[in-house]
Amino acid sequence: MSTASNVKLNKVEVLDSETILWFHVRYTPGNWISIPDQSFIQPVGSKEKLFIVSADGIPVNEQFTMPESGEVSYKLVFPKIDESVAKIDYGEGNEGGTWFIYDIQLKPELFQSILPEKLSGSWFRSENAQWEISLFDSVAIYNSQVWKYGSYSEKDGIAKIELKRDAMKKDVYARLVSDSICMIGESPSSMTAYSNRPDESAIPADEDLFESSVFQVDTVTYRGYIRNFSPRYAQRTGMVYVNNAVVGQQISHLIRIADDGSFEAKFPNCNAQNVLVRLPFFYGTIFLEPGKTTFQLFDNNSQNPVLFMGDCARINTDLHRLKDIRSFNYDEMRARILDFSPQEYKAWCDDLQQRDYEELAKHGKEYPLSARAKQVKSLEFDYRNAERLLSYTMQKVSAWRQENKIPNDQWQIDFKPEKPDSSYYDFLTNDFANNPLGVMTAEYYFFINRLMYSDVLRDDGSNVGLTTLDIIKELRKTGYQFTADEEKLALLQEEVSSTEYDELQKEFQEKYKEQAQAFRENHEDTLKHFYQENRGKRVTPEMMEAYLAEQHIELTEEDQAYLVALKAFNKEPLMAKVHRLQSEVGGSVRTFHDDHRAFVNELFAKRRIETRNKQIQTVLGIQPGLATDIMLSQDYCRPIVSEMTPVSDEKLKEMQAQINTPFIASYIALMNDATKAKIEENKKLAVAQINDVPENEGDDIFESIMKKYKGKVVYVDFWATWCGPCRSGIERIKPLKEEMKDENVAFVYITNQSSPKGTYDNMIPSISGEHYRVSEDEWNILSDKFKISGIPHYTLVGKNGNVINPHLPHLQNSELKAMLMKHVNE
Repeated sequence: MSTASNVKLNKVEVLDSETILWFHVRYTPGNWISIPDQSFIQPVGSKEKLFIVSADGIPVNEQFTMPESGEVSYKLVFPKIDESVAKIDYGEGNEGGTWFIYDIQLKPELFQSILPEKLSGSWFRSENAQWEISLFDSVAIYNSQVWKYGSYSEKDGIAKIELKRDAMKKDVYARLVSDSICMIGESPSSMTAYSNRPDESAIPADEDLFESSVFQVDTVTYRGYIRNFSPRYAQRTGMVYVNNAVVGQQISHLIRIADDGSFEAKFPNCNAQNVLVRLPFFYGTIFLEPGKTTFQLFDNNSQNPVLFMGDCARINTDLHRLKDIRSFNYDEMRARILDFSPQEYKAWCDDLQQRDYEELAKHGKEYPLSARAKQVKSLEFDYRNAERLLSYTMQKVSAWRQENKIPNDQWQIDFKPEKPDSSYYDFLTNDFANNPLGVMTAEYYFFINRLMYSDVLRDDGSNVGLTTLDIIKELRKTGYQFTADEEKLALLQEEVSSTEYDELQKEFQEKYKEQAQAFRENHEDTLKHFYQENRGKRVTPEMMEAYLAEQHIELTEEDQAYLVALKAFNKEPLMAKVHRLQSEVGGSVRTFHDDHRAFVNELFAKRRIETRNKQIQTVLGIQPGLATDIMLSQDYCRPIVSEMTPVSDEKLKEMQAQINTPFIASYIALMNDATKAKIEENKKLAVAQINDVPENEGDDIFESIMKKYKGKVVYVDFWATWCGPCRSGIERIKPLKEEMKDENVAFVYITNQSSPKGTYDNMIPSISGEHYRVSEDEWNILSDKFKISGIPHYTLVGKNGNVINPHLPHLQNSELKAMLMKHVNE
């Protein structure tokens, strides 16, 4: 079993004085490879590693640049092994090695298959070159399933092979015609010609395209087999990541790998699309369709290391051939974008997109690609390019930060990139944004995300904020019964609300609209913290001016002129009266806003959506349709799914009434019901240990929590219910926690009050581990202690209670397990 498909072990020489391994590598020309000086061979069953002595054809512990041919052969020399050794492993490096070869068999007589060697291998139907059966040493692949052998017999030159799977049995007959042709079938009279050297010219033309109605909720079945898989390999799971554009979330599904290398994942999905698969040594996209089965073979020791069978075999085979078409280079973009104007950046991206299309056409001339593969690949090019174009400002700011070594948590920066003008967005046509076929690519998910938060759809400068009176008016519309204090507040607010007041506000906003917008843009990042500190208070221009001075922010002449005008406006008799009354009820205003926070958030989101929909139509000319429905669905589904807060039937109908696409409207209801079911299921699981935060003296909050786990290695995860990467990380290590349930390791989860209590209570029952929900002050102390600038944030604590690593990086499960066990065994 080799974990690197581009590396072939061609020969092993076991000599009296040394052991030599001969390799041949295919890799991208110009990229480098390296042989670590801790590379080793190890007899299977032995703890002793024999480290590399020398190499021929490649240096040791140095970067080796691949030649133009993209191929290199070399040999590695190791110490002598005992002649009794039957199998060895090879590892590229000791701690932190990246790839391995397991069970290199030195004595051929160790294993004898019941099949004759002449029948072994993968067989392709002669009439269409499609892979339909593989007959390996110990298993067969047939009808998208892995089978074991029952018996083998031959009569009159025809072999009868009994296949078994669970309680099922099936007979397959085979008659070898030549070294490369074999007749195979389920009866001697129905055998068809197969070849182990597929003739690509026999692949039939396929002009069927996907229709526009791609949405369908059904179960996806993804199966596969890793040939020569070793049960000793540390990682026994993989993941499928589905970018669900309707929900606005990347949904992950676990793959468990059996001892024989077979695996299967079944999960519901709502449309055909490319999904990301991460297996122990495969990282790539697979095209899956609801209601259909896809089988994938990984055979790193074969000329065909990846093969597909099942309903989606043809499109996956073609897309796999096209997987490396990507002219865009992220590092090159980061190096050049600071010199690009918006139009120059657009021209550069469009040129790279055109190169991809030319490469696709080239492949189409060399190989009979299916129409659907070309269709999906073209959509991928288009939406990937659109996502890049919408990311111009973000990428330029990020590149500037990198060049000037400005950390992301430093909000205020002295850099304002040029904004694209309206002509820049001419690629955002109505048909492009609302094309239902777009969802078949993962890129559409990212395109919608960039479009939702693009500069062109941000606030157009009009006031979308909510005053206390706005909230009062909206609450009255719902029939809400005000308390006595709230009624007093409402009357005071309504007293100062008049046509004169509204006209005065409108006049000032219109006159100073550009200055106000410029001031916000100049100081938005700096004032975020200021607004948080003064939440619920009336913020005056004098207060803002003083705070900016404290932060050593130098105001421009335009900033100063705007603040002078704002001060004068506040001194108008009517405005002064409003501010005086607001001061009189200041405390009740804060209480009122706190008591109705959920209502206010919903109301603000509604106004934000209205502004976005107005902008997308008036600025871009994109009419209500799939794109706006998906944006709206994401707004609604995010709290339902991610925060596990289902809505009432009445609220659900209100949401659905705003959706034009019937499938999306029904899908929101499906997600709402699924969340309700998951909450009930979680209540039954109860694998989480919910802890009260122990009493502590100020800064010793962390030490107080850790006392409970003395003697254990502790993996601490600082997270929040609303944080997508946090939840993804928790899901990723779920199988690892199951593997390590009997080890001396504790998994501790710490969140703060930003995780709503209801969401927290619904979510954590299914998260095994020890849980704490700390106060804001306690969270601030922890954030300061571990310099937490973003979540998820991981920390490792030793058995003695001392912090081993305050900033633990993201690790693969196998790496994390090895690290945890290292400290467990110390």
